[in-house]
Amino acid sequence: MFTCFIDLANIIQYSHTINIMSSEWANLPDLILSEIACCMSVYDDFVNFGAVCKAWQRVYSMKKPPLSPRCPWLLLAEEKEQKNHRMG
Repeated sequence: MFTCFIDLANIIQYSHTINIMSSEWANLPDLILSEIACCMSVYDDFVNFGAVCKAWQRVYSMKKPPLSPRCPWLLLAEEKEQKNHRMG
């Protein structure tokens, strides 16, 4: 599980300071982008985060993708003496 330390009050204050418009999302500081990326808990969201723009892609490439322990990548059947295995 990732731990996030985002101080929303500081982000809101920062957004009002620079008057963020939709075209300025690429100008968010790497620290804020890094904190957002560390809160991603679903792999697809993490990939989408990296697809926003080049600045976000740079932060994406520096972070490890989240892997949920609830979703195994590989399932192995237990070894049994039976030759036929059924799932279900």
